[in-house]
Amino acid sequence: MRGTPEDGRLWLHPDDDLAPNRPGEWLPRQEESEQRGALARSVARLLGRPLPERDAASALLAAERVADELEQLELGGWYVLHSLPLPDGTELGHLLVGPGGTYAVSSHWYPAARARVRDGDTVHGAALPLPLVRHSRRDAAQTRHVLSRAVGAEVPVTAVLVLVGARRVERTEGASDDVAVLSDGNVRGHFLRRGGVLGPAEAAGLHALARDRRTWRPTG
Repeated sequence: MRGTPEDGRLWLHPDDDLAPNRPGEWLPRQEESEQRGALARSVARLLGRPLPERDAASALLAAERVADELEQLELGGWYVLHSLPLPDGTELGHLLVGPGGTYAVSSHWYPAARARVRDGDTVHGAALPLPLVRHSRRDAAQTRHVLSRAVGAEVPVTAVLVLVGARRVERTEGASDDVAVLSDGNVRGHFLRRGGVLGPAEAAGLHALARDRRTWRPTG
């Protein structure tokens, strides 16, 4: 692997090191968020589209709750990174690498008694159908492309969507199962049951590559 010593440690210029990134770093500050949110909701109402999250506060709370659960896995040989810049200009909420493999994890504030995953792409429950599963699948595909290019071999990446606030998540018959959809509180347990995919050196090497901002730069 490019630039990764055997123990996975890597010296990076502070501008290139993504390890210090905190969850939700891409979210606008409160005042800016309120202005953008009001405009986005007005446009959504006019076009008959699902309303966006009320403001950055709920999105930040969702990202922080998921980050807290993921970081509890670090004692078990897992590595966690937050707020990674995807090549299309969007952000990957969390990257988890460890014994059970590599996961692109996204979060969404979704307070509902029950969330239902239908037809492989949409989530129904607290609002109009939202294509959250499709978005998570797209993030995982971009992550897979970036890491595979950096390693020079295929790196499987599994998409995980966490619906923060949902009490229960169900899949209807025929819904695709390529994206794991969880409610918060079940994240740590979901990954604790997984292992035997990556050895310690492989996980450390992938983490070292992923924390380097240069790995995520789009290629011409």
